[in-house]
Amino acid sequence: MKQTAIAQYIVKANEVGTYTFTQEQLDQLINNIPKHDRALKDTQVKEKIGISKSAMYRLMAAGKFPAPMRISERSVRWSEKAIDAWIEARQAEVK
Repeated sequence: MKQTAIAQYIVKANEVGTYTFTQEQLDQLINNIPKHDRALKDTQVKEKIGISKSAMYRLMAAGKFPAPMRISERSVRWSEKAIDAWIEARQAEVK
């Protein structure tokens, strides 16, 4: 079952009284549903992290950004989990 379907089920069960959760408990349940790893195109990664494609490749060359996985001779994709982990690490560095 996809993350959104599980979240919708939890919210609906709370609404009809099958379960009784506070909003905080609902948020925690929904946020802890495991996400599936998606393979992102470079344009999706660029959108997600907010830097240019050339900056992304410079960071990769310096070993400071996750490398893509090759899915065909002319196509690569990035793991969304790896990108999310990179974003979290960058946010932790700033703090």
